[in-house]
Amino acid sequence: MKYITDGENKLIDNEKSENVAVRTLYTMARRKQRRCYFSYSLIFLCVIFFLSLIAGCLLYIYFERADTEFIFDVSSLGNASAGTLKSILKNYFLSFLPFALLFVLGFTSLSSLISGLLCAGFGAFCGFCITNALKSFPEGLLSASVPLGLYCIILLYFSAISVSFSHSMRPSRQFKGMLEEDLACYLRYLLTSASFALAVCIIHHII
Repeated sequence: MKYITDGENKLIDNEKSENVAVRTLYTMARRKQRRCYFSYSLIFLCVIFFLSLIAGCLLYIYFERADTEFIFDVSSLGNASAGTLKSILKNYFLSFLPFALLFVLGFTSLSSLISGLLCAGFGAFCGFCITNALKSFPEGLLSASVPLGLYCIILLYFSAISVSFSHSMRPSRQFKGMLEEDLACYLRYLLTSASFALAVCIIHHII
């Protein structure tokens, strides 16, 4: 009876070892795949961003030649002021909204589409604002472009992360507890990006 029990224990231990080995190999393969998705997504989103940046510059030139009145005051972006805590928190809340949207989209198949549209919109906005800064208030170009550029870099980075997680979040349900691990990792990326966005808001009010 003792030998039978020992055999069963060895069989259970072998099964556990095989499960751990399979899970480890699967995790390594999935992380490698996620890194590939991240690299391809980042390159693709950067291309979209810079093409939209050029389109935004051309759009500003077109509106200027057509003597079109702008809906918003772009020159306010170049006004460097110390700012109050309330204005910093307000700007931070507005800058955090795209990250929150991308975080939620990381669980869906729409992440690639919305990330591309969001980066295209910010690229056109940056081109519009930078061209206006060059023509209207060149002395405020630094205070307008540096925080905006830093923010867009962080947004591009997190957009690529969101796309990479959207491709790997659903297969992680195959192993127990793996989805929770992915969620924890994804949340850490969000908090890190949000912290950098807060730093950019502070820099904008300091410059």
